[in-house]
Amino acid sequence: SNVSVSTLPVTGVNRNSAKSGGSIVAINSRITERGVCWSTSPDPDISNDRSRDGSGAGIFSSDIRRLKPNTVYYLRAYAVTENRVIYGSQHQFQTRNNGNGNGNGNGGDNGDEDEDDDGG
Repeated sequence: SNVSVSTLPVTGVNRNSAKSGGSIVAINSRITERGVCWSTSPDPDISNDRSRDGSGAGIFSSDIRRLKPNTVYYLRAYAVTENRVIYGSQHQFQTRNNGNGNGNGNGGDNGDEDEDDDGG
């Protein structure tokens, strides 16, 4: 049996969710379950949080939900065959923080506010 799993890039990352997916090539193997798995530790497996995105070979997309804000996650696609689990390469991403806006450009102007205490 020959199964190859590729993890698709992580896109659409916000505070609590993101999107990814995978691509499975299977020769003489039956894929009974597929999806992505993720964790705050490297090398996540299907004992961690995971999506279940059908079965069979081909390309699939995955919704990653219930994430914590401002947290680094590791994600891999997986494929379950009759006798083992095959994982794709690992991707790392970080969810956005709880603030408003897109998270760009904040924090650059701090430190100039507390210098007016010269009088006494």
